[in-house]
Amino acid sequence: MVATAGRDVVRALTDERVVTALIDRGAQSRADLAAAAEVSRPTSSESVRRLVEVGLVRETAEVRKGAGRAGNLVDLGPAVGTALSVVVAPEGVTTEVLDVRGQVVTEQRVHLRGSRTRPSAAVRQALRGQGGGPHVAAAVSVADPVDRTTGRAVELADAPFLTGSLDPRTLLAGVVAGPIEVDNDVNWAARAELAAGAPGDFAYLHLGEGLGGAIVSEGAIVHGGRGLVGEVAHVVVAGPRGKAMPFTEVFAKLGLRQRDSTALDVDAVLRLLDRDPGPVVRALAGVVAGVVAFADPSELVLGGPWAAPAVAPVRAELSSYPRDVVVREARVPDDAASRGVRDGAVALLRDRVLEQVRGTLGP
Repeated sequence: MVATAGRDVVRALTDERVVTALIDRGAQSRADLAAAAEVSRPTSSESVRRLVEVGLVRETAEVRKGAGRAGNLVDLGPAVGTALSVVVAPEGVTTEVLDVRGQVVTEQRVHLRGSRTRPSAAVRQALRGQGGGPHVAAAVSVADPVDRTTGRAVELADAPFLTGSLDPRTLLAGVVAGPIEVDNDVNWAARAELAAGAPGDFAYLHLGEGLGGAIVSEGAIVHGGRGLVGEVAHVVVAGPRGKAMPFTEVFAKLGLRQRDSTALDVDAVLRLLDRDPGPVVRALAGVVAGVVAFADPSELVLGGPWAAPAVAPVRAELSSYPRDVVVREARVPDDAASRGVRDGAVALLRDRVLEQVRGTLGP
């Protein structure tokens, strides 16, 4: 019994090495696969046989070009499946089908800006046109806070982008046969920044049409009790003429909001930062001071469309503060949330595949 259990463990470890080599390096000959997995050719061939039986691996009819004998290649099989990346943003909904190597298989976009279509309906519409299954994992980015327990969008007062009671897990339940991770867009942007080499402890502030933050501690996103960590729009700061007010109200007082909306007018903010950055920068520095006091980040990262011109004046404003912190622009300045959610979807898929490998052997 013990010997049998030991053999099963060795087989599972071998299968995991083989699948990992195929994920990382693509289709290979049996000889190359054995070398990449660091096992003998007979051991590799036996692993391939087991994995072909459960659909995780297949032998292709593709012939290798160049010198040497032609032969079949070993590649991942249909049971590996795909992942869905879903981004619900003010301008619209984007869904992508991704393979386990992170390549986009198909993509759908449904525009929302200027439309009466509700985000939930737009998600359904995008999913109807999406192929490339079976989908066995999904990651969803929402431009609103997300309740960490239910995965539903949370509507806060004066939020510029109301997605309604969006429930991505319910929307995707009949489409995705596996884990579904839902988070807000700023947290996904912070994950992209972490993947780009940021230290394991930093604070991220998104400066765009909306205002938001994320805290990364010991390499992980801090969500808090309900998932509302980083909602900085209502932090009380010094506004025009030194009057205390919520951060978002500073922009209203300065005439920097879009018409009939609490969303910021980015072009107007950029013009003011170029002409007279003081009022915005002092308010932003007040938010930063609070974040630094409570989270003690090693870096303060500014991302979003008006982050670049804010970095230098914020540094100058903070120079007189008692707590020192590095302030810099994001390493991933463009489309950070989309990159983060895409990477998250692929990571979920990869974990799912390796779980399948570990579960292929019977007792």
